[in-house]
Amino acid sequence: MYPDSQFDELQARMALGGWSSYDAIEPYLAAPTEENIIESMSTAAL
Repeated sequence: MYPDSQFDELQARMALGGWSSYDAIEPYLAAPTEENIIESMSTAAL
């Protein structure tokens, strides 16, 4: 699951790009790197 700010960004990208579902945009999203995962987990309010 995405942190709220990333989810909002994803929704904005979907709207701007004309994607109607996550399944349509998913192939274009970058795979998470270890660095991105660590950064996301360290900034998430858990």
